[in-house]
Amino acid sequence: MGAMDMKWLLPLAVGLLSWNAAAAEAAPAAVRCIDVDWTAQRGTLDRSPLHCVGSGYAALALRSSYARQLALVARECGFEYVRCHGIFDDAMGVVLEDRSDNNALCFNFQYVDEVYDMMLECGIKPYVELSYMPEKLASGDQTMFWWKANVTPPKEYAQWGRLVSAFVEHLVERYGIDEVGSWYFEVWNEPDHKQFFSGTQEEYFTLYKTTVEAVKKVDPALRTGGPATCSGRWHAAFLKYVADEGLPLDFFSTHTYGVGGFVDELGQRQLTLNRWPRIVTSAVQDTRRKLDESGFERVPLHFSEWGASYSSRDPIHDSYVQAPYLLDKLKACEGYQQAMSYWTFSDIFEESAPPYAPFHGGFGLLNLQGIRKPSYFAYKFFHELEDMELMNSDGASWVSRSERSLTALAWEFELPPQERISNQELFNADLEPARGTPLRFKAAQVPDGPYKLELFRVGYRSNDAFTTYVDMERPRPLSRQQLATLLRSADGSAETVRTVMVENGAFEWPVDMRKNDVVFLRLLRLD
Repeated sequence: MGAMDMKWLLPLAVGLLSWNAAAAEAAPAAVRCIDVDWTAQRGTLDRSPLHCVGSGYAALALRSSYARQLALVARECGFEYVRCHGIFDDAMGVVLEDRSDNNALCFNFQYVDEVYDMMLECGIKPYVELSYMPEKLASGDQTMFWWKANVTPPKEYAQWGRLVSAFVEHLVERYGIDEVGSWYFEVWNEPDHKQFFSGTQEEYFTLYKTTVEAVKKVDPALRTGGPATCSGRWHAAFLKYVADEGLPLDFFSTHTYGVGGFVDELGQRQLTLNRWPRIVTSAVQDTRRKLDESGFERVPLHFSEWGASYSSRDPIHDSYVQAPYLLDKLKACEGYQQAMSYWTFSDIFEESAPPYAPFHGGFGLLNLQGIRKPSYFAYKFFHELEDMELMNSDGASWVSRSERSLTALAWEFELPPQERISNQELFNADLEPARGTPLRFKAAQVPDGPYKLELFRVGYRSNDAFTTYVDMERPRPLSRQQLATLLRSADGSAETVRTVMVENGAFEWPVDMRKNDVVFLRLLRLD
């Protein structure tokens, strides 16, 4: 480990030593019991965490590595939709000058076709964010991100409307109205932040009206929504505008993150997690309440971006602590929303510039080389839960079953000490956890017979490629051998595989836990 590594590790010593020493001295006296009844059904499991997942800007989807990773998360995590910025960005070649017609503007959707063909082939649908402004239509030259997204309003709103209508007409012609009718069309991205939209609130409202009318002109049944805000500041005014103008709002979208206040476009800020237990949760619940109180109680609520941090250089994203963090928030938001779109599925992402190291705090569930992060397994385990949820009083777990299988997902979430330490310091360390509360799964009235029991874990040094990367002294780039080692360290293998007999309807299984472990148990009938 180099001198710079030691420099940022030193401030962690006091808090982490006390955290670990207290755990080493004595095991917790209590046992946490998850006690269910095979016959006590709560209902169909709420799959809203898997409704959508975020992505880097659209032009990245032209790369083969992007397609491979998207296919993997669609297959193993079960996401239904993928949302990306910049479908109209100039890198997509959507608005061009026709040199054979006196340089008149023309629309070109060939790259769009490649992107959407690929997504559908991967088994995932587009969640269409209608952004950013093509240079030829833009009213200014203000840009955002390393890839220079133009964030200005249109020079002529009628011209923007023609682009949107032509785009949607093309999609319907290519994919059919039944397919495109199952997509979502979201108007812009975070227009309430000047770095993402240089116009005023009034100009965004005009953009919203122009856009939804252009989409609905093609087919009134197509689903449009917004305002895709970064906070709740515009919500009341937007809802009033939509109501006063009689505009359609097929879904309401907004964003939330677990760190506060500032954009981190270039990944240079020293951020700290908000330790309030209701961070993220309160934004979801409050937004749902505002919709209901404003007469929009039937409108689906989509958080089309969310996560622990809005920085693509925040090591919380690589840490094992991220897995229980995500599950803790998703559980608390259950029933208040219809989509929680995690930002993002991959570190193939270039807002701050191309990734400079295999692990650099990128948003992705997968790193640039396709290594599964702990957060990936949070979603994979959730996807593998059976559809019929069982009654369960434990607030940090789901238990579900099918006719032949019982599945359970449980976690123990506790943020490590962080006083006067940024995420960039804390989560870059070899962060050994404290001991957790022993866990016991119990199920009654399970049909008797032989079962295959599998137990999977994600936590410190369990499907934790980042800590293995720290052990390697953080090489960049990775050799082929190093890549193979990291892939093996997070391959998702079961830590326990047993054949067990259920007799008299009773099943019971103990599990040792550490702080921020996530465990997934599957009991599968064999005969």
